[in-house]
Amino acid sequence: MNIGIVGAGSVGLLVGSWLAMEHHQVTFYVRRDEQKNAINQNGITLLPSNNVIPVKARLLSEVAEEALYFICVKQYDINEVLSAMDVTKIKGSLVFLQNGMSHVDYIKSRSLRQPIVLGIVEHGSFKKDDLTVEHTGAGAIRLAHFTGKNGFIDELIQSLHIDAFPFVKADDWYTMLAEKLVVNAVINPITALFQVKNGMIVDNPYLHDVARTLCEEATKALGLSGQRQWERVKSIILNTSENESSMLKDVKERRKTEIDGISGYLLRLNQELPTTSFVFQSIKAIEWGWKEG
Repeated sequence: MNIGIVGAGSVGLLVGSWLAMEHHQVTFYVRRDEQKNAINQNGITLLPSNNVIPVKARLLSEVAEEALYFICVKQYDINEVLSAMDVTKIKGSLVFLQNGMSHVDYIKSRSLRQPIVLGIVEHGSFKKDDLTVEHTGAGAIRLAHFTGKNGFIDELIQSLHIDAFPFVKADDWYTMLAEKLVVNAVINPITALFQVKNGMIVDNPYLHDVARTLCEEATKALGLSGQRQWERVKSIILNTSENESSMLKDVKERRKTEIDGISGYLLRLNQELPTTSFVFQSIKAIEWGWKEG
């Protein structure tokens, strides 16, 4: 299959490298000529296996017709990226792989005609440089039907599935995204604010209490079962105890975080979430400080 990977961050590089190893024709769509030329010349290196995988790269403005496009950019970049691609003129199906849920409102507002799939990534990955990604934790990519013909998602998963890099069908896109959002709403702001790895959230009794409260507020806003989601969150924290969250990495590198699409999304649903409001304002204060120099 001809597959476009839109965005060459850690998730894009990880997904693209695995699919290219399975003999799909993978093209990365990037913003910078420097990264485009480097990928075309050198391919992508996947760690820890150290496989060097030949792939193509184009600029966003040079989009070609692909059967499928994985949209792997952060939520706050989706509008700019899809506009640069002129996505209304392409026919290929779109798979959105983002944290949070704000992109759902954006997709609805654009009235996109292509079949659309929503997904979540349960793998751990770390981008070393423009050409190198480390697969730090095995998981799955879960996909759910959003728009398009019935049965499309089953055909897609069958064509993408890799035993060592599985694609799994989720029956309900809302529950899939909402459950992932609860996890992100707990782990990301705590680890970013207190500069700790995931495991410290349960090791430190004070952070444990904050996490429990954030979980309760998130499930309240999303209409999920609080106790069930708290057990899920704790399990994920323990299974990723040595990991650094994406938001912690963003704060360390002084990059814009996805707090607007995570905690900010919850606050747009329900403003009466005091702890969520506090962590949201705290992360925004950190970002404001970078701009002020």
